[in-house]
Amino acid sequence: MPSGLTYTLTNLQDDIRGYTEVGDTVFSTSVLNKFIQNAENRIYRSFDADLERFYATSTCIIGNRYVSIPSYLRVIRYIQLTNDDGDQVYLEQRDPSFMAEYYSTPSSSSTSIPKYYANWDEEYWVVAPTPDTAYAITMAFNKEPTSLTDSSIVRVEHMYPINIKIYFYTHVW
Repeated sequence: MPSGLTYTLTNLQDDIRGYTEVGDTVFSTSVLNKFIQNAENRIYRSFDADLERFYATSTCIIGNRYVSIPSYLRVIRYIQLTNDDGDQVYLEQRDPSFMAEYYSTPSSSSTSIPKYYANWDEEYWVVAPTPDTAYAITMAFNKEPTSLTDSSIVRVEHMYPINIKIYFYTHVW
């Protein structure tokens, strides 16, 4: 694409409708935006890009096994905990069902250094056992990228990941 030209969301939607030969009465804007977001999600799962990697640090709360996660988190890459000796230890990721079985009656009276973590819901991940000290933790994660459907103008020449998406949408499907 020549420098200075813009490729808008409307252009992308029109190109997809043209390629699929389905008009806007069937392929409405809301359906098409979901289609684009699903394609973006597939692309993000297909490759590991450093541009969306972030780190967050926090401190465990003694007697509380839940840790808040950022609202823009997409995937947790790893969790590191700094123990009492100052050593950094990686927590092992587990399924929530493992956590429920392994640590079926969590309470503030049965605490120790956490060994495991699991996604709990959209706001928290959970550690087991419940922390007995205010351990420093570091979470490496991928941020939820901004969707093409969030803006009507995308300046392609300055955004390499957007180039990949637009090429994929308009040339591969």
